[in-house]
Amino acid sequence: MTSSSPGRTGAFISYSHQDKKYMGELRRHLDYLEREGKINVWDDTKIKPGSNWREEINEAIKSAKVAILLISADFLSSNFIATDELPSLLAAARQEGATILPIIVKPCLFKHTTLEQFQAVNDPSKPLSSMTASKRDEVWTKVAELVYGALKAQKPDGIESDTLQTKTKAMSQALSELPPVSKSFSHAEYTEFLLGLDPVLGNLAVEFFTKQGAKSVDELIPTILGNPPITRQARHRLARLFGRFGEAAVEPLAKVIEDSDWHLKLLAAECFRDIPARVAGGRIAKLLYHRSFDVNRCAIEALGYMRADGWAFEIIELATKGEYAHQKLRFYSLIALTRMIAKESQYDFAYSDHFVYSDLHHLEDFITRCSEFKNDIYDDPELYSQVASVFREFKPVVIKGVVLRWAVHDRPLYRKFAADIFGWLKVQRTFKRLISWIFDDAEDYGVRCQAAFALGHFGSPEARSNVLQALRSLDLSITGNNRIGRSLHESLLFALSLLLYQLDNKDNLNDLNDVIDMLLHSAFNDTRAQTYYALGVLGYRSDDILANMDSDDYLERGAAALAHARINGSDALRRLQSLERDVANPSEHLLVLCSLIRVGQIEKSEELYRNLSNYHETGENIPYIWQREMLWSLARGTEDLDRAEAWADLMGVDLQRCLEEIDWIDTLKSL
Repeated sequence: MTSSSPGRTGAFISYSHQDKKYMGELRRHLDYLEREGKINVWDDTKIKPGSNWREEINEAIKSAKVAILLISADFLSSNFIATDELPSLLAAARQEGATILPIIVKPCLFKHTTLEQFQAVNDPSKPLSSMTASKRDEVWTKVAELVYGALKAQKPDGIESDTLQTKTKAMSQALSELPPVSKSFSHAEYTEFLLGLDPVLGNLAVEFFTKQGAKSVDELIPTILGNPPITRQARHRLARLFGRFGEAAVEPLAKVIEDSDWHLKLLAAECFRDIPARVAGGRIAKLLYHRSFDVNRCAIEALGYMRADGWAFEIIELATKGEYAHQKLRFYSLIALTRMIAKESQYDFAYSDHFVYSDLHHLEDFITRCSEFKNDIYDDPELYSQVASVFREFKPVVIKGVVLRWAVHDRPLYRKFAADIFGWLKVQRTFKRLISWIFDDAEDYGVRCQAAFALGHFGSPEARSNVLQALRSLDLSITGNNRIGRSLHESLLFALSLLLYQLDNKDNLNDLNDVIDMLLHSAFNDTRAQTYYALGVLGYRSDDILANMDSDDYLERGAAALAHARINGSDALRRLQSLERDVANPSEHLLVLCSLIRVGQIEKSEELYRNLSNYHETGENIPYIWQREMLWSLARGTEDLDRAEAWADLMGVDLQRCLEEIDWIDTLKSL
């Protein structure tokens, strides 16, 4: 993936002329921003008589940072849109970080197209044609805000929000416009930034070494050998940098895998994350037959990172040729084969389904062949959790294959895989499958648990009502656990703790006191903590929240602090300051700092940033519900927007989405 082109500065409206009415409505909401010079929007009404209209459309697409798609059956059936507009727009999204905004204007087969991978502005089941004029105005207003936010974010005083590379490009541009004193770092300092904890300085270092060219590879390898990075964000940063060098980085990294110690071998393998398989696959595949099993393992890792599925068969053969080889290579082979599916699902092209099916088959074949070894259990929690962590990298294009193969597989393991993937991707058509598994007494108990756990990620009233129904109607006395040790009862409680704060009718809270009591007495501290947070959002049971600030559990105390801040605002300051003085756990400290920022102690954002950067876990390991609060807190000061964006990338979430979900979109506008 390449950086966003500096020429992409406007918005492009793609629509069918049969839907001209809706284009006109959208235009009325964008005209003010365009007249004020805040955005630049192009549609085909700007084509002048006598001009080369096709050339004008191509030029407008080349300059588009945002593509607004007015989708209907007429839009989907248009040959011109399908062949002349969409391919270039989708390529810009994939390669340059352009934003795609689908708006469903009339009922159509949107869910069955490749466009479904992009989040529609309105619910596809509620097209604009079914709405009143005032409801349509609400949608158009949201579109205008999204367009303004995306185009505003690319200016030098902000950071583009689509990919980490586009953000580092914007950082580099901003840096070049500052006075010389602001960029007078030495080569050694940039090296320190590259391997350090600060994500903003780390991104600047990536830009610096990129400008130095491929010679940086030979300079950095000895430094890394003597000072290997210990943080995940630093490792990802190195992978991004070496990916930019491509072929020039292959041989030096391969030598590290061959000749260095174990930790450096693993680091070098991860650095192939952004290097194309066509460039490095052949060289690394040779290491599959190296005399050292450690080299074999790291070669398997590297091929998985590259999505080198052309060597999947060799990996399977190597890892299953004998019990000793199997024990040494099983885990790494499983992760690599899963990662190939994840990488495949990131591409959008005509034959993607074929490649996804092929990679799913490779993984199934490997697990089947390994099951021939005695005492081999492929459902143990540690192994499953590692595979599931790769599921988070999947994209919606993988759904069809998972539905057709794993969701109906005879072996419960694959149905658990499917439930996990459905939860991460939140594709609406998989929702009913999860519900059916939960309520099916004949279904494998672990599958039911996993389905309940996944349902919490859907965040809809329908999900909440089904979880409540299951809690009150199913026989939950049956014992058993899912892959992370939770019974069906506890899995349902976890899901509800994520859904509770989204109650659309708070008058019903008194009717849920029995369920809230179950949540607060859960055996798992994350469920209890998420419940206290939800009660703070709802402004309910404040006495319970205040009492829990003295809990013995650090996560509950931190969540209660956030809830207390939400309910009582500045009146909570003294109690929060007292809690901060006594805090010892790093995770709790982060949540308390967020609480202080929420009640107006903006200066704490600097301390939050410092503590987050020094936190022993990376942002990827912080649950989303807390990630969102931390990002909002970092974004409270104008000077921290770049920091919030950098951390949002490390966490793998979208900053604007976080702020919208937390009802602070106006904060983002002011920034």
